[in-house]
Amino acid sequence: MTLTKNNDQTAVAMSNRKLTASGKTSISKDGKWKTCLGVPGLMLYIPSGQYFARVKVKGVVRRASLGTDVFSTAKDKLAGKVGELRKDPVPVGTFGDGCNKYEQETRNGYTNAKKRLVRRAPLSIVYRLRCLEDLRRSLVECLSHKSWKQLNEQARKDALARLDALEAGEITKKVCGEWQTR
Repeated sequence: MTLTKNNDQTAVAMSNRKLTASGKTSISKDGKWKTCLGVPGLMLYIPSGQYFARVKVKGVVRRASLGTDVFSTAKDKLAGKVGELRKDPVPVGTFGDGCNKYEQETRNGYTNAKKRLVRRAPLSIVYRLRCLEDLRRSLVECLSHKSWKQLNEQARKDALARLDALEAGEITKKVCGEWQTR
């Protein structure tokens, strides 16, 4: 690796990663992220000047904003944010749980828009419930590889029960892609 000096006494590595003379900070290849001196896990997003926590959890890099552009504040917030990022994600639940919650909130007639309750029009409620039912039917068709009309009453009930029991994580990108092309 060949090193050259530029005007601000920074050594520039030919591998497209800039290293300071002490070797403690570096700038990413795309020039958007900078590591911070002596503070592992603290990154500066150069375009916005905001600090982020960076941690690797089970082989996956996770970043989260610290909500500040002040170095000392970022250092203070870092430990708490790293702890949050290392926690296991909260279980989301099943598809049926989500449908039931959406249906209950829709039937209630209010929506939480911009942190205030807004009353929905009656036809809007009917439309949203019909869309939910159509979504459930089309997903059953996708998962069973049969049209709704081809399924008898018992097969429909079984398929809807299986769909409602699906964990949110089990609805993969592949399933969504198949559903989208139907």
